Amino acid sequence: MPLNDAQQLVTLLGRGPVLGHRVRRWTHPEAWMNICYLFPDEHDGEAAVTPAVQLHFPNQQLPELLTALRQHD
Repeated sequence: MPLNDAQQLVTLLGRGPVLGHRVRRWTHPEAWMNICYLFPDEHDGEAAVTPAVQLHFPNQQLPELLTALRQHD
């Protein structure tokens, strides 16, 4: 997912009552795991964060995610 979209989604969910504790507390048993990769550039070797994020969460939370997104629209 593009970095900006991931930031907006995690911010939206982090403010909500249903999934908020799962995106704010990585130690929660049902927490989301967000992965950003850091790689050196091919040209000069300077490290930079990739412009994409992987969001991992339990598939049982899909209905709650969809509800949160529908309420946001």
